[in-house]
Amino acid sequence: MEIPGLSIALIILFYLLGKSADLVVINVRRLGEALGVKIFSLGIVLGFLTSLPELAVGANSLLLNLRALSLGNLLGGIIVVFGLVLGVSVVMNRSIATNARAGSFLPVVIFIMAPLLLGADGAISRIDGAAIIIGYGLVLWYLLARGPHEKFERHDTIRGIAGKTLFILIGIAAVLVLSHYIIQATLLLTRGLNISPFVIGLVLFSIGTNLPEIIVAIRSWRRNVEELSLSNLVGSAIANPAIVGIFALIKPFTAEVGPPYYLLLIFTLILLAVLNRFYETERRLTRLEGVALIVFYVLFVALQMLIFVA
Repeated sequence: MEIPGLSIALIILFYLLGKSADLVVINVRRLGEALGVKIFSLGIVLGFLTSLPELAVGANSLLLNLRALSLGNLLGGIIVVFGLVLGVSVVMNRSIATNARAGSFLPVVIFIMAPLLLGADGAISRIDGAAIIIGYGLVLWYLLARGPHEKFERHDTIRGIAGKTLFILIGIAAVLVLSHYIIQATLLLTRGLNISPFVIGLVLFSIGTNLPEIIVAIRSWRRNVEELSLSNLVGSAIANPAIVGIFALIKPFTAEVGPPYYLLLIFTLILLAVLNRFYETERRLTRLEGVALIVFYVLFVALQMLIFVA
């Protein structure tokens, strides 16, 4: 199959991957609503589930010995989530409320930076992986303990709950299958091209596998549940390092430490520091701040492409 055909196939596969993950996300949200779960807690859970594409792509990458592709996808996803997706979500909502407590976002910042700093020596070991997983548990506990307590109104029948659970399982199965074919198509597309798997994961895959986060942001905006959108994105951002930790326990990563990696590390640190500041001011993320996040993401991608061309 020629490059145009493979490119079209990849776009279709990523679209189907997003729709499959959307099937999981929508029904988990509906299940949470039916059971009267806290909105913020549901968003954190959705955050992990919207990372299913990253998890599935990562598992298939490990099987094909393409760990750099998975690592680039997972770490690049953080820039996508907090730069592009959060920025677009804030602009669409016009603003998103935060708790504005000093240092409340800081544990999230420290945890997200952990795998990037641990990988700066060229590897993420099993010990590093174990530390990351423990850190994920602590951050998760912190967020759920301090998050808002507003709940959905409980409703639905046993039959309705069973139906939603079935759709969740179907969606998960579809995500796993589609991710396998995405990896295969990408291998064919990049064959003979001098493109680092890390950069492919960082720029291309990080967008495609974050389609569910984009979908949740749009749906939350339409339903005027901005709290769900923010907690989902935070949950998704902390899920990516946790997945790195899980994979490192199975098979340690060898990181491609070079200009793309250092650029990612610097941009992630700046983005999280700026976002931490935004989080604590005026009790909301404003539209202007959302535009700034989008511009920051575009600048990051432009510089990565400049490095690749050079």
